[in-house]
Amino acid sequence: MASRKMAAQKWRPPLSEPGLALWECRKRYVLVHGPRKSGKSLAIADKLVRHAMSWPGSDICILTRTIAKGEAGVWRNLTKPGGVLEKWQAHGLAKYYSKNGKEGGPGYMPSSKVPVIRLSNGPGKPPSTIQMHTLAEDENCEIKFKDYASDFVYVVEADSFDRHVIETMRMTIRSMLVPYHAQQMVLDMNPPPEGKKHWAYKFISSPDPDEIAIQFPLEKNCFISDEEKLGVMAAYAHDI
Repeated sequence: MASRKMAAQKWRPPLSEPGLALWECRKRYVLVHGPRKSGKSLAIADKLVRHAMSWPGSDICILTRTIAKGEAGVWRNLTKPGGVLEKWQAHGLAKYYSKNGKEGGPGYMPSSKVPVIRLSNGPGKPPSTIQMHTLAEDENCEIKFKDYASDFVYVVEADSFDRHVIETMRMTIRSMLVPYHAQQMVLDMNPPPEGKKHWAYKFISSPDPDEIAIQFPLEKNCFISDEEKLGVMAAYAHDI
């Protein structure tokens, strides 16, 4: 019987065209951009769970502005009934880590308010950890994350952070357990109003060899109705 790691690497959830491009992307730094309801957040959630189940002992960092915003968005996508983790569990590809016979599940880091999920990678293998951290003030980034280490970083609403935050988080991507080629940073953002003046435009116009931008157009999201798409287009009409 194939190990959970091998099964996780082979199985693929239903994906849109840009979702598949993200799923298969091996670039170290990935900018994912598109409007609301384009499907990018769920596609990223699937990718980070795949990372957790493919590499025992992996440490995944989700960075968001506030706990309230993160718990209502990305954390809910992962943990809600019928959400991303339950989908992986239904296929036998993900399981919460249990210690001393106690069933695991979403919780918080000891003596903190940092949400955490630990996923089992099988007997004798270290569990993978998903943590959600916050950064209310950009200038505190280096103090907070200087000694932090992760092998997968997901920055939610990356356009709301200054460039030096992104550079600092890049430096946290290091691991003794996950090979270099599998370590990754994903930046999730809506189109910034600054356009070409925003730091993220470099990912689109002149990316480095280890960078890529993947666009999630609304019309490519095959998981929502035409009525929902029209509603989003109407909301963005003033930007045209």
